[in-house]
Amino acid sequence: MRIFSRMKSAFVFICFFCPLALSSVLALGQKNEVAEQRRINELAAVLSRARTVIEDAKIPRKEGEKLENYTLRLTNRGQYETEHVRIIRIDGYLNALQKAADEATGWRRPAKRTDAGADNLKLWEIVWKSVDSLPTRLSKTKSAWKRLKSNESSALGAELSASLRTLKTGIDALRDVRP
Repeated sequence: MRIFSRMKSAFVFICFFCPLALSSVLALGQKNEVAEQRRINELAAVLSRARTVIEDAKIPRKEGEKLENYTLRLTNRGQYETEHVRIIRIDGYLNALQKAADEATGWRRPAKRTDAGADNLKLWEIVWKSVDSLPTRLSKTKSAWKRLKSNESSALGAELSASLRTLKTGIDALRDVRP
């Protein structure tokens, strides 16, 4: 009788508690994947905010206009704009880039991906290349702005264009990347 009681206890344990333990382990994996997807969304939001600030609605991009021409228009003084307002506007662009660079460079790179497929890993490389190049792009754009403010020849439009391209590349890769 005692053996039967132990077998019954073992049967109850195996039938009821093991599936619960297994489901807990599976749920933990799903929670990690959800948390990682949230981090992907947060990084995309960081890059998107900077891009939105630069692609200002006050100076909309014309249909079919190349990015280089648009950023050149952004860096020039507007028709009814004073030089002081222009300086504040461009400083705002640089501050947005600075904030994106500061927030994005603090991101840790997970050692293990849930989806380790070649296409996904390639997308992650694009993301990290974009994130890693933000501080360099920022310093080049800031130095071009300093040269322009001191009445030297400057390629601020081209530097701002390259910074926008870096943001866009990171955002596009984050749209398709999987945890």
